[in-house]
Amino acid sequence: MNANWINKVKTPFCASQRDASNQSKYTGSLTRKTLIKTALSIGAVIVASTGVGYFQLISRITAQTLTQIEKYALSRAQREEAIFSLAEDNHVILKQALLETLQEKTQDPQSKFEQLFIKMPDGTTRNHPENFEPQKIPGVFLGSNVHIDADIRRRVVAYFELLSAYGPAWRNRFVNTYMQIPENGIAIYMPSYAWTQSAPSDKSFRVTDDESFYITNKIQNPKRQTVWSGIYYDKVAKRWMASCVTPVDINGKHIATIGHDILIDELRDRAIQDALKGTYNIIFREDGRLIAHPDFMQEIQDGEGKFNISHSGNANLRNIFKLVKHKQANQVIVDDYRDNQYLAVTKIDGPNWYLVTVYPKSLLQQQAFSSARLILFLGLISLAIEIAIIFLILRRQISEPLTHMMEATETITAGELNVELDVSRQDELGHLAYLFNKMAQQLRESFQKLAKTNEELELRVEARTAELKEAKETADAANRSKSEFLANMSHELRTPLNAIIGYSEMLQEEAQDLEQEEFIPDLRKIHNAGKHLLSLINDILDLSKIEAGRMELYQETFEITTLVNEVINTIAPLAEKNHNALIVNCPERAGTMYADLTKVRQSLFNLLSNACKFTEKGKIVLTVNRYTKDNQGWIRFQVRDTGIGLTLEQQQKIFQAFTQADASTTRKYGGTGLGLAITKRFCQLMEGDISVSSTLGEGSTFIIELPTKIPESFNDATTEKIAIAESSSCQLTTILVIDDDQTIKDLIQRYLNKEGFQTIAASNGATGLSLAKEIRPDAIILDVMMPGMDGWTVLASLKADPEVANIPVIMTTIVDDKNLGYALSASDYLLKPIDRERLMAMLHKYHAAQSFKAVMMVEDNKVTSQMIGRQLEKEGWQVIQAENGRKALELLQVNTPGLIITDLMMPEMDGFEFIHILRQTPQWASIPVIVITAKEVTEEQRLQQHVYKVFEKGSYDRQALLKEVHYLLSQAVNLQKTLITTQS
Repeated sequence: MNANWINKVKTPFCASQRDASNQSKYTGSLTRKTLIKTALSIGAVIVASTGVGYFQLISRITAQTLTQIEKYALSRAQREEAIFSLAEDNHVILKQALLETLQEKTQDPQSKFEQLFIKMPDGTTRNHPENFEPQKIPGVFLGSNVHIDADIRRRVVAYFELLSAYGPAWRNRFVNTYMQIPENGIAIYMPSYAWTQSAPSDKSFRVTDDESFYITNKIQNPKRQTVWSGIYYDKVAKRWMASCVTPVDINGKHIATIGHDILIDELRDRAIQDALKGTYNIIFREDGRLIAHPDFMQEIQDGEGKFNISHSGNANLRNIFKLVKHKQANQVIVDDYRDNQYLAVTKIDGPNWYLVTVYPKSLLQQQAFSSARLILFLGLISLAIEIAIIFLILRRQISEPLTHMMEATETITAGELNVELDVSRQDELGHLAYLFNKMAQQLRESFQKLAKTNEELELRVEARTAELKEAKETADAANRSKSEFLANMSHELRTPLNAIIGYSEMLQEEAQDLEQEEFIPDLRKIHNAGKHLLSLINDILDLSKIEAGRMELYQETFEITTLVNEVINTIAPLAEKNHNALIVNCPERAGTMYADLTKVRQSLFNLLSNACKFTEKGKIVLTVNRYTKDNQGWIRFQVRDTGIGLTLEQQQKIFQAFTQADASTTRKYGGTGLGLAITKRFCQLMEGDISVSSTLGEGSTFIIELPTKIPESFNDATTEKIAIAESSSCQLTTILVIDDDQTIKDLIQRYLNKEGFQTIAASNGATGLSLAKEIRPDAIILDVMMPGMDGWTVLASLKADPEVANIPVIMTTIVDDKNLGYALSASDYLLKPIDRERLMAMLHKYHAAQSFKAVMMVEDNKVTSQMIGRQLEKEGWQVIQAENGRKALELLQVNTPGLIITDLMMPEMDGFEFIHILRQTPQWASIPVIVITAKEVTEEQRLQQHVYKVFEKGSYDRQALLKEVHYLLSQAVNLQKTLITTQS
């Protein structure tokens, strides 16, 4: 071993020596590389910081600038709109004064009119020339077409007086103040120009043709409000103006238009000249008429104020107009991404003109770039100084000590371990030199220990690997033996147990016939013990079949919605028992599945029955949905309850066989703990799975996920022989028995043959359907739980075929939960509110087979009880009243009625428990029972449509079961014969 270690240790040293001899002395400098990397790193940081700072500067400068521009635009708009707001305010005052004046002056002021005005030779009416001074009084002009009557005179004098009073007061702010007369006239105070005296005498001239009058007529201005004209160039005054006009109506008649002409030259000059550096201002109307623009003033002049932005041919200007028109109501700053500029948009109240300040984004970028450039320059200078300082430090403090250490390392690489470095430095390099010296001293010793430890470890790993392999093989063999034993023994025990149970019932009957009473108690013990053991073995058998790989799938295509409805109808009584709300979220068109219908139904039933069992006065929600995963369709069944919930530890072991939450759960709720284990095995067998999430005290959620199509598994088809047993009776009635359990078939055939029936047996649904069409039996006894095609599918096929639809069907089924068995044990049922005719029909049906006229009514609601009682008494029945099941049992001890009508939901003892006790008591077992309930018992309704009775396998002893079968068969056959006679 030592020799081998020496070879291993020498190998790396030799290789290192060869590498050292082949490699030349190093040529790189750590200091230089460090400085280069440091300079590049710091430089990159400076550049990146400058870049980030540049964008930060742009963001900050943009925010500050836009805030300033917004304030500037708002204050400027407020300043510019003052004259327009004042004009509108003046109109309100003047309009009110005019209306009051006309209301007060009703007389014809003819004399005053003639003193003030004169009709000229051209037919027009104007001021007396010798008395007219435009600086003091207003001028009046009436066209030659105006008919001057009392109303005209009264109105013109009123206009004259009001303008004389208000015109001089407003002359400093407005060019003029006027009132247009709709009949073709005007009264105007214009101190700068005698407009009325210079007005044309041509008959074609009409004052009302002006735009300022046109926009106030009722068609253009139906709301009769103050409006603004477009800008126009007054050739007389040689100024650009805009008119503010307000219509005045009395009793719906337009009598005047009040107006102000406002000079806008100064406004336009300020907009063009008074702009922020690098920006420009524009003004335009809502309809796109351009009022002021530094590049389009000549176009505006040529178009006489009607130049429109849409005709400008300027894409930037059209884009500005579009953005302004589509901005939000209170938005001032608009980002013009296309033209790389900001728009500060405000509105001049009054004429509603847009005042827009255009701010190019390049101004912001220039400011940010100048600042970033200065930052970058200072950063590069700082970098150069830092690099110089770092170079001096690295050379003295790091580079020289590392050179000495490198030389020492090369010595050790050459195989010489007696090397020592200077350890006088009191820093990291000094400590590193100390550790280097210590390493050289301990290196050989460490190599020796390492080699020894490595060899020992290899031996231990080999031994442990052998032990684990042997233990795994032993565990696998034991597991296989256990699975095979359970699968084989459970299956072998089930068959004789079925025979033991069946023949123990027969022996009890024969013992009674032979009057050997001493054997009956022992036979009953055998019968009861066998039934209990069989129920446990059945669960173990399913589990062992799965583990042994013997569980087969009977796949078929079925509707998911139909499956969900069937399970919900079956589970509804269990939910009602604990006062739980059952909610179903399933699409109407959930589609189909290709799987084992029986196992899917059993798995879903197990989850819902557990939820009902562990939840009281809560809510149970079943949610069904489809989804796709890995290009394959899947279906998810989610059952969520608000029950007792599970701890994390309980969730981890809930799917283990023979396991429940804890011992207290088993004592309180019962059960073997196999349900969820079998459900998980079923899901895995169908290439799916089940999972759980829960919170203690809040509830649990179980989720089953299955593929919508499970690959077809191969099952050998077997041809079953049909056993036909002939009876010695001369009058035979044919009964078809469809059941996969051979023992049950033998027992039913034996008893029915003894009672005079001819029986034909079938072991599966497909064979049963074929026989039903071939032999047309008088009645059918049908098992519910069968592989492949179950009883519900057979029943649906029978009732869908007109040839066999009228054959009575008696169904046998296994019902695990006793309350569900109670709900399915009634002879008939009614829903509240009670249909009187249907109730009477049921009573007469059962009255035909009974000799009594007494009816017991079990109902806790007094109103319902009295109502039904009166109906029964009217029909001649004697009624016995009981308020609940317990009271009804007491009354039955005294008086046995011919019929019992009972509610399901009652205090103390409900209808489920009452019917169960009734059927277990021999002297009351044959009394027909009609169930009334306020809730649809959907499963019962389904059975009532097509089935005469439902039995629970194992819930009756043999004599009671066969007696009930004989009774119902007799009724079914008689009814069938009656129908045939009636039809013929």
